[in-house]
Parts: sequence; C-alpha cells; structure tokens
Amino acid sequence: MSTPKRLVLAVLIAVVFALAALECVEVEVDSMPSNAHVLIDPDADLYFAPPCVKNAEELISTTAAAAHEAGFRPAASCQDEGAFVGQYVSALDWLLIRANFAALPRSRWNADGSWNW
Repeated sequence: MSTPKRLVLAVLIAVVFALAALECVEVEVDSMPSNAHVLIDPDADLYFAPPCVKNAEELISTTAAAAHEAGFRPAASCQDEGAFVGQYVSALDWLLIRANFAALPRSRWNADGSWNW
C-alpha cells in the first residue's frame, strides 16, 4: 500500500476511534434549577422531588434553593431514582447540539420550576 493510502487509512481509523470515544463520554446539559419545586420534611431534614412522593400531605412545598439554604438534604430514595439530576448526552451529541445540528433534550423542569414528570 502506498504512503498516501496509508495516511488516509490512518486518518479514517483515528476519526472512527475519536467519534467512538466522544460517544462514551457523558456531558450534563441540564441541571436542577434553584427555583425547582421540592417538598421538605421538617422532621427528617430532607427534601423530595414531587415525582418521588406518593403522599405529600404532610410535606411543605418550597424551592430547591430555599431547601438548601435551610440545611435540608436530598432524600436518598429520590437521589437513587435520579430525580435531582439533569439530562446527560454523549459528548458527540453535545457537539452536535452546540453546532445546531441537533436539539437539546426536553428539560425535566419548566422555566417556573415545576417538573415535567
């Protein structure tokens, strides 16, 4: 095989490996906003995502920022479900989004802090 063909083949292989690597790396494109609605349990010093709670009668509604400032911790059960985590995409998808070749995934939160679940 001649040198130019080897060079083209090497470049193609490098591009394929680079694209594969970009597909394996995740990038957060959406995180929980400070005005996200959460439910606090003052007795346990915990806050919950509304989708995690079946019976919210004894809980108090507030924002994530207010819950943090008051010293409440996220409920482990909600964390295990990924409730407080935003959307992740691969690094390749992130590059496509930044270049306007793809759209952002739908956020879990609306602009007013309400949840899309």
